[in-house]
Amino acid sequence: MRVSSTAYRLQMHQSAKRDFSKIPQDKRDEITDHLSSVAECRKPTDHPSCEHLSGWTHIYRVRIDRYRAIVQLDQPDLLILEIGQRRTVYNDLNELIASRRV
Repeated sequence: MRVSSTAYRLQMHQSAKRDFSKIPQDKRDEITDHLSSVAECRKPTDHPSCEHLSGWTHIYRVRIDRYRAIVQLDQPDLLILEIGQRRTVYNDLNELIASRRV
C-alpha cells in the first residue's frame, strides 16, 4: 500500500492484509487510491465516504463502491482493520475490535 506525506499514515492490520490480497488487482488499486485520499484529509472524518460506526470509539467505515474498509483513527495512523465486500466485512468485526481493546 502506498503511503504519501499525509495527515495520517495508512497502516494495515494482518487480517486486512489477508483480505486485501484476495481482492482483484483493479479493485485493490481503486481502494488504495480512495484510502489515500481519506488519509490526506486533515480530518479523515470530514471525507464524504467516511462514517462513524455507532457503538465504537474512533472506528469508522469507508465506502468504496461495493467494498468497505473498517478503519481506526489513532493519530498519526489510520489503521485499516478490515476490507471486504459490504455483505461480509462486518461479520467478524466485533471480535476483531474487542481483541484490540478499542
